[in-house]
Parts: sequence; C-alpha cells; structure tokens
Amino acid sequence: MDTGCEKSLVPRKLIPTAVLSPTELKVYAANGTAIPILGTVRLGFCIGSLSSSVDLLVSDCVDEMMLGVDFLTQHNCRWYFDRKQIDIDGQVVPLKSQPSHATVRRVIVQEDTCVAPRTQTNVPVQLNLSSWRSPHADWLVESKRWRPGVFMSRTLLSDDSDFAAVKVVNTTAYKLAAVLHYHTVFTVQAHEKCDTKCFAIVA
Repeated sequence: MDTGCEKSLVPRKLIPTAVLSPTELKVYAANGTAIPILGTVRLGFCIGSLSSSVDLLVSDCVDEMMLGVDFLTQHNCRWYFDRKQIDIDGQVVPLKSQPSHATVRRVIVQEDTCVAPRTQTNVPVQLNLSSWRSPHADWLVESKRWRPGVFMSRTLLSDDSDFAAVKVVNTTAYKLAAVLHYHTVFTVQAHEKCDTKCFAIVA
C-alpha cells in the first residue's frame, strides 16, 4: 500500500491471461517518468471474511502490485500506524513493513538474443520501476562475466530512454555460448562509489 500513489497498479506478469479494458489515463512516477499503461482490470480479493474487488491499472513496467489512494478511499481504510494495522471496510489487517525499493530497479531482456562468435551485440532491455519514488537518474551497468568467454560491458542507461540496450561480447568460437533469453533479469542496486547521480546494475 502506498499513500503517495494516486492510482492502484498491478504488473502484467501477475495476470498474463486477464482480459484488459482500454484506458486513456496517463500515469507518472514521482520523478516524472511516464508509466505505460496497457489497460485496466477488476480483480476480486478476500481478507478474512471480507470479499470485495479492486480496479487496477495494468503495466508491464512495474514489478509489484501497488494499492494507492483510490483503493484506500474506496474501501474506507483507516491506517493505524502506531499499531501497524489497517482497517479495510471494517476488517482489521496486521501490516508488515519492508525496506524501500526506491533505488532498486530491475532490467529485463526484451527479446531472445544470440551473440555470434567473436562479436559484440547490443541487447535490448527494459528498466522496470519497483516504486513510484524511484529517482530520476542515469543507471550504470557494471561490467561482468556472464559465463566463460562471454562478458557484459559497462553501460550507462538513460532513465528516459525507450530503446535501452546493454552490450554483450562473445569472445568464444561458439554461437550457443552467448544466448540471452527473453525476460532474463538483472538486479539493480545503488552504486555508492559513483560520483554522479547514477546507479549500478549487478547480476
């Protein structure tokens, strides 16, 4: 749940077969980045004896479900911070806190890619938001060995780019040594040694 989020969202990966209704609503993260919306869906849920539903925006650029102010208002929610509880339509639910993921992002390979022997290839990727509060910044991919003879080079990804890519080098004589599959995921963490406002992607 997020009181700074006006609309509730759900990742498409959690409901891959759900039929979506079209919407022209435009949504932006706190840093001003536009969040592409695929459509809307109504999902049912149960909390104890309470059965209800929630209207959600669906996006393939977020990593986790976010229940925003629209949900909190619709279901007459009262948040008891001192008791770590929330009242949802009269049903009291205990809450658990989790560390902020504002400076953590996931980078997902967008298509199957095979790097030919002794060549380098730009592999298209997508940067997903894990929080509405992700900072507006450039993101640094640290170089690493993917597997013996296959390396990912150091790359700076723009926060605004619709065509992001990371460079992968295959130094072997084998084509199958460098195959990256659709939806391969990199983990994104803050880079403490970076002098500018950027973040590092590490495997």
